[in-house]
Amino acid sequence: MFCFPQSIVIKNPYQNGGKWYHGQIHFHTNNSTDAVAADNPTVKVQAYKDLGYKFVCVTDHEFVTLDPGILNILYIKYAEEVTKSWGHMGAIGIGTTTIQATSPQASIDEIHSMNGVAIMNHPNFPISSYTDSELVSYQRYNAMEVQDTFVDWGWNLSGDAIARWDFTLSSTTAQSGVSVRMIIMTAFFNLSIKIVLFKYSLRCINSKDVIRSLWGGDFYITREPMEQ
Repeated sequence: MFCFPQSIVIKNPYQNGGKWYHGQIHFHTNNSTDAVAADNPTVKVQAYKDLGYKFVCVTDHEFVTLDPGILNILYIKYAEEVTKSWGHMGAIGIGTTTIQATSPQASIDEIHSMNGVAIMNHPNFPISSYTDSELVSYQRYNAMEVQDTFVDWGWNLSGDAIARWDFTLSSTTAQSGVSVRMIIMTAFFNLSIKIVLFKYSLRCINSKDVIRSLWGGDFYITREPMEQ
C-alpha cells in the first residue's frame, strides 16, 4: 500500500523575481546549404530583432556563423548544428571551430569539453532522426527537441516526439545516464523559447547567462512569431 504524505508544499522557483527573455536557438542562414541566398546572417538576425526577440543562436549546418553585429539583440557565441548521417545535434556555446567528432556520443563529449549545450535535434524528423534505443543509450546530452513542427504537419514518419520523450525519461537507463533537467525543449521552425535568469540583475544578459539557463532548465517553450 502506498501512503501519500500528509502535506505537499509546492514552491515556485521564480517567486523571488526575475526577468524573461524571448529568444530563438535553432535557425539557419545562407551559411547552410539548405537555406536561400537571401538569408544572410545580418538580415536574419535583424528580422528576429524586429520581432522583439532578445537573443538568437544561429545553428548552421556544420558551420559556425560569426556575429553579424546587430545592435540591441544578444548573439549567442557560438553554435552550429552538427549534421551527420546518424542525426542532427545542436551545439550551443562552443568555440569558433565546428565539432570534429564523428559519432553521437563523441560529439556530446566534445560539446561539453567546450562548456557547451548538446541538444538532440528533431528526433522524430523523417530523416536524420534518432530511435528510442539510441536516445536511451547516449549519455549526458542536455536536451532533445520534442514539439517540433513535423508532428503538427503530419510528417512524423519515425514516431511521435512526445512519446519518444516520455520513453526516454521513463527508461531506467536514461534515468541513470542522461543528465537532463530540461529535456523538453524546442526552438524549431515557428517555435521559440523564453529564458528566465534566476539571479535577476539590472545588467544586460550575456551568452553565459543563456547557457546557464539552458543547463539549469530555467525556461519554458511557447509558439511565437518566427522570421521566415
